[in-house]
Amino acid sequence: MVEHTTVIHGITRATTHRGGWVEHEPTGRAVVHCTCGLDSGTVTETQAVQIADDHRRTAAEARSAPDKRGYVFLGTATAASVAIWLRR
Repeated sequence: MVEHTTVIHGITRATTHRGGWVEHEPTGRAVVHCTCGLDSGTVTETQAVQIADDHRRTAAEARSAPDKRGYVFLGTATAASVAIWLRR
């Protein structure tokens, strides 16, 4: 599964003034979303960048971990062949 992490920043606060005009103020807050289901909630922009970096690094480490299924199969086959050999 390929994960896609998105940092949504530039969240603003809208204040409506008399006369109908709206002022948008930056809040310095951001949200991190990922296709794997990660949702950081609203955090500061620096925290959002750190969360995204940590998540990407963790996902990359998980993808680069060696696949141990071959070793398990080899060990099982070896144990079975030794058991058969010992029965003789």
